[in-house]
Amino acid sequence: MLTARLAEHRARLAQDGIILDGVRDYLPPEWRNRSAGTSIAMDAQPALFTAPNAGVPSLFTTYVDPRTIKVVYAPTKAAEFYGEEKMGDWTTTEFKFPLTELSGHVTAYGDFNEGGESNANANWVTRQAHYFQTHTKWGERELAMYGEARVDWASLQSESSANTIARAQNTFQFFGVSGLRCYGGMNDPALPAAISPTTKAAGGTAWANGTVIEIYNDFLKQYAALQTALPALVDMSSEMDFGFPNTLEPYLAKTNDFGKTVKEIIQQSFPNVRFVVIPQFATASGNLTQLKLRTLNALPVSMAQFTEKMRMHPVINMESGWKQKQSAGTGGTTIRYPMAFVQMLGA
Repeated sequence: MLTARLAEHRARLAQDGIILDGVRDYLPPEWRNRSAGTSIAMDAQPALFTAPNAGVPSLFTTYVDPRTIKVVYAPTKAAEFYGEEKMGDWTTTEFKFPLTELSGHVTAYGDFNEGGESNANANWVTRQAHYFQTHTKWGERELAMYGEARVDWASLQSESSANTIARAQNTFQFFGVSGLRCYGGMNDPALPAAISPTTKAAGGTAWANGTVIEIYNDFLKQYAALQTALPALVDMSSEMDFGFPNTLEPYLAKTNDFGKTVKEIIQQSFPNVRFVVIPQFATASGNLTQLKLRTLNALPVSMAQFTEKMRMHPVINMESGWKQKQSAGTGGTTIRYPMAFVQMLGA
């Protein structure tokens, strides 16, 4: 029950617009009037010795996602497009590829005629091996600190070395090694010179300006060049690989009036063509495409060779850490049948 004094003061304050509906008790004025000598003892708020509170440290309110976000790299496509094979070991310094040719001629038959002769010729094409390496190292305290952050630092270092070796191998398989007889699938001296795309009605040779039929005609131009180089050895059902840069892929999706894309039209006419997107084919000189047979005379027309994919050398103990060397060997890419390749530059 409210006291009479509280009810009196509530009524007085209500006249001034101050409503105290929830109040159930009231401090008498004499208790808080020190000059009256009747004030009660209460603990006073002392002055702070520490800095005013600025809130909870962000460490305790930060969420760390346990899933690591990794930087994305362009895919390695050389082995997929040219093929890949291990040759030799890490003592190999050169690769020899035997090249044989049959020759002969005939003359009119006669019982005592000795004319006519058949022969053969053999030659060896030489390529050189190139060896490359990288290092990883990690320290005791470094491992412990990354462990506190739930990061497997040693495994991440190993993954990094594998990625570095694989990407270097891919580069050598496309471009070879300068100064050595080690060439790639884009600069082998045996490759035929690149042909030019057809001129588009909208101007230039780029597929960006081409219609569906104009882009399809560029593919047909490459196929016709393949037919000329290999008469009767290739037809529309032959197994072929068509490599092109990612910058050209959207134009293969262009549709004609019947809803057919360029890619669908090619696949309808050439059912055994495999499409491979190769970022390296977007060159400074223009977009490059390559059309090649997959095999000829039961042999792959090209092959990227390596001696070692990755060799893990011994882990070396240091004062308060470890280091390790990783190495690999490459022979670039050998074009075994250059006539089975057609290149086009400027699409």
